[in-house]
Amino acid sequence: MNSYAKALLDIAEKHDSVDQIAYQFDELNETIFNNRKWLKMMNSPMVSHVEKIKNIEALSLNEHLATMLKMLAKTNQMGLYDTIYPAWVRMIRTKNNVAHINVYSVKALTETQINTLTKKLKPRFKGMTIEIHVKVRENLIGGIKLIYQGQSLDNSIAHELDELYMTV
Repeated sequence: MNSYAKALLDIAEKHDSVDQIAYQFDELNETIFNNRKWLKMMNSPMVSHVEKIKNIEALSLNEHLATMLKMLAKTNQMGLYDTIYPAWVRMIRTKNNVAHINVYSVKALTETQINTLTKKLKPRFKGMTIEIHVKVRENLIGGIKLIYQGQSLDNSIAHELDELYMTV
């Protein structure tokens, strides 16, 4: 177990902000996954602590998640992020029976589409409450992309085109 993830969970529970931090941590993880240069820059001793703090504050995160990140940045230990996030995910899966699923689509989903998606996902998340968070991403072209605790199921047309391009 990662002590940073455990400490964050303990604080989140104390302040009744587990769901908010889980959601924001998932969002942050996707951002970092798509832009590894950000994490490298945040871990660099060549970037001032003031600049690192400004970058973290610009994310508008829960104060406890932001505080942990600021501490890692100040000590040039942002490289630990790659162990902290997965440990956090494992603890949340065990503790919290709510599956926060980010759904990326080229346009907003209707309530009927969200209900259908929830029913299709229910067998994969037995005993869990599913919370769908829809985000519009016009660069997808079509289809949807699902992210659950750092794992992606990408069924978008943009992804299919990327796969086709890689095989040609």
